[in-house]
Amino acid sequence: MLISIAMTCFNLSKYISDAILSLNNQDYENWQLVIVDDCSTDNSLSVINDCIIKLNISHKKVKILSTDINRGYGYSLRKAIKNCDGDLVGILDGDDILDDKSALRISVKTHGKNPTCSLTYSNINIYNKNLKKKGERRSIKVPSNMSIIDGKFKVSHFKVFKKKLYNLTEGVNKSLKRSVDKDLILKLEEVGPLIFIDLFLYGYRYHESNITRLIKGKEIDKMRIKIYEDARQRRSKEVSEKSKADNR
Repeated sequence: MLISIAMTCFNLSKYISDAILSLNNQDYENWQLVIVDDCSTDNSLSVINDCIIKLNISHKKVKILSTDINRGYGYSLRKAIKNCDGDLVGILDGDDILDDKSALRISVKTHGKNPTCSLTYSNINIYNKNLKKKGERRSIKVPSNMSIIDGKFKVSHFKVFKKKLYNLTEGVNKSLKRSVDKDLILKLEEVGPLIFIDLFLYGYRYHESNITRLIKGKEIDKMRIKIYEDARQRRSKEVSEKSKADNR
């Protein structure tokens, strides 16, 4: 099964080689990398191309796309996912790494065993900008009779979802620049169950340019409240439409 890796980049020339290397080191070889550069002003594109050549990665396995102007994470991720050819799509941010050489294999196998599952996710290791480990963060399994909306469930990387189920949703909100993953998770939960892989498959790198560190907590809270409100409205509408259909 082909798994596509959606990666976005904005001025990540210092870090993106590590992300690509971690993908190339996977013991599962049937993968595709789709990178969207969001109009970087540094030499990210040159670094990406040099890395692909250095690692001898076939150009058939890679798509490198660009935006016309800097549009933000939501727009770039939506564009990357749209251009993914795999049955599965995994999200690997350009400043992070896959932290287990079997991350792809484990994710593909889990999806194969769970055909109705929309999304798999795992635990993550936390690193500083030099990839020195600082700690770890465990995700939480969402009970089958509950929703992310019902409690403070942590659903983190390595996020892998079925493209056909993603296509049943509105997809990534291209206007969002923050909390994009949270919005996507809620949408995927609406089309299939989430499966927690209790392993550390992903490495998150803290550095001075992390998106979530560039804005104040209150702003993030406002965004997330809006995202949850939108999810409740979608779900309420779906229940209402189903009820009407059942009564016809």
